[in-house]
Amino acid sequence: MMPPGQAPPSNFLLTTIHVVRLIGPLLQSLSAAIISPATLQMFDSYFKSCMVAFPPHCQINHTSPLDPRYLHPMCHLQNSRLVLHRHNLSTSCTPEVRSVAMEACVQAAKDTVALLQRVMQWKATDGSQSSTSWQTGLVTNATAMLCTHIWRCTLFLLYRGHFAEAATCIQVSTTIGDARAVNLACGRYLYGFLSLFHEKLNKGESIEDEGVLAIVSGDVQGSSESSWIWAGSETGTALNNASTEQENGTDSKGALVNGDTFSSPSLSPEEARDWGGWPNIEWMAQGLVDRKERENMMVRTNSHGGSMMGGSNGPSNMPTPSPTPALGGASRISIANII
Repeated sequence: MMPPGQAPPSNFLLTTIHVVRLIGPLLQSLSAAIISPATLQMFDSYFKSCMVAFPPHCQINHTSPLDPRYLHPMCHLQNSRLVLHRHNLSTSCTPEVRSVAMEACVQAAKDTVALLQRVMQWKATDGSQSSTSWQTGLVTNATAMLCTHIWRCTLFLLYRGHFAEAATCIQVSTTIGDARAVNLACGRYLYGFLSLFHEKLNKGESIEDEGVLAIVSGDVQGSSESSWIWAGSETGTALNNASTEQENGTDSKGALVNGDTFSSPSLSPEEARDWGGWPNIEWMAQGLVDRKERENMMVRTNSHGGSMMGGSNGPSNMPTPSPTPALGGASRISIANII
């Protein structure tokens, strides 16, 4: 009981219950080949009601620093939102439906970045001269779900050219480092994707093709229920067999929502090093940020009648960085092997 006029303390038990209640219906919806607009609208309405139930300082548009301990229930909601809409990226859907799904996934990623940026402003004091940094608070509270959700957000942000926001996600993943084994698998996957991304840009090729989109869909291709790229192939048969053998274990769709996909990656010492670590991922992502700034500068210059090499309608003539050369024999990871 609180005195009249005094706000009650933040209680995340009820808000967490609201979020957890949607997981069952969400898993059931993921069993369908396509999620209908009516179902999407129903879930989006529930997501909004869950978000409103959080304390005022946890709202997306709030600007105060955010305690890292509050990330888990809030990112669980954003992760469920992303996983729901990502399902309609399947080739079973029309181009219009896939476009709407992509925009919804990107928006969930942007809302997550807003939360991460506020966490990066946080500092806790215990009343003495000592204080706890946001890095320490984040590592202490990092979960497998948080690591995989940030990884999914990074993929979508990179794909749609939101490189600065993606760099924020990568900075947070770098801070978590090897505190979670799943984070190593996420880093290796991002290295392969960024290598392909830089290669296509340097060749002047479009990244908007089915192969790249399949990589952006991430761990959805590792589930026999949701994968669309392995249908009818030997790999698809192997996935189905694996699902049969593990039918008494964790449901693969549940892994997508709860974040325990890749939770126990079996990496050899060479595999743990062949991607160069998170600093290399940061460097590759910064190369994309710098490239976009150069292209924007050329657009502004051309719009004011200036003359520079290159044009605003094509990729910059200035090269982007290639993967770090000091990675030994395995300088690039096969995308197919990563998936």
